[in-house]
Amino acid sequence: MKKRIYKGLAMCVTLVLMAMSMLGCGEFLDDEEYYMDESYSDDAQNDDADSDLAYTGDVNLLDDSQFPLGSCRKAEGKLVLVSIFADDASSSWDFENNENDLQIYQNMVRQTRIGCDWLEQQAQNYGKNFEIISDFEADEELFYQAKLDAQFDDNEYHIEEVKGFIRDSLGGLGEHLLEKYDADNICYAFYFNKSADSQMSSCAYPYLGPENMDMPYECTLYSAHVYGEEQGPAMYAHEILHCFGAPDLYFENASIEPIYISQEFSDYCRENHLNEIMFSNYDVENQCIDNERVTNELTDMTAYYLGWVDYDEECEQFGALVREDK
Repeated sequence: MKKRIYKGLAMCVTLVLMAMSMLGCGEFLDDEEYYMDESYSDDAQNDDADSDLAYTGDVNLLDDSQFPLGSCRKAEGKLVLVSIFADDASSSWDFENNENDLQIYQNMVRQTRIGCDWLEQQAQNYGKNFEIISDFEADEELFYQAKLDAQFDDNEYHIEEVKGFIRDSLGGLGEHLLEKYDADNICYAFYFNKSADSQMSSCAYPYLGPENMDMPYECTLYSAHVYGEEQGPAMYAHEILHCFGAPDLYFENASIEPIYISQEFSDYCRENHLNEIMFSNYDVENQCIDNERVTNELTDMTAYYLGWVDYDEECEQFGALVREDK
């Protein structure tokens, strides 16, 4: 399978952004070459070269992975968020020639940052220190482009190809970035330029146990449109929370074993916690997606799964898992 890494967009793209005076981050990289350790070959510095980067055994770095709620160990300390703007069989990014793509890109980056800021504030509310490092304008090692062969539509996420890209094209990067930032966690965020008629939903792949030992790092997959609408920062925050073990509360859910969200529990949340971030990403009061802020709440239920509180009566009431420290 042919895959390529594209390190750094041309400076002309940044100049286009400045000229257009768009709102938001506009966080494109300059075109300086970057160098890492010996696992990054000279060929990998060439945009036209096939990636032959080796996976260098990052599995052992997160050796407490037998815990079932995610290899992102705890929503505390530092999380490195690596951004990967991905082409697939039915969508692509054209930053140099398509102003609409630039606008969508910029919106997604801005809303991710708003969601991350909100998560950091929620941690502070619980007396926890949580920093999300995602500014790839400041560090070009946090930005990549990818070409994936599969078609990520109709909720077909092709996680094996995603995992393969991380192994084959970013081998050693996770360990390098964790050491570089003295960070505790890492997540790879894939961004897809899906049109309004796409059936792709955004999702996250937390680490679920030894059966996934070939790729212990978390991934989030973000679609530019979900059910015909651009998504707000609440969705970006919601998916990152999955990486730390927070389950969806809006339906009966046994996918993150041994957590079991019963239909009774979900119905209870619908009646009592409609605005919970793991139940809804909408602005409940205005019945719309808010693209400028997160209007949802993070309750003690989700804080319980994140390890921010030791006990939650409602989770216990419905037979939820008692989270243990890793």
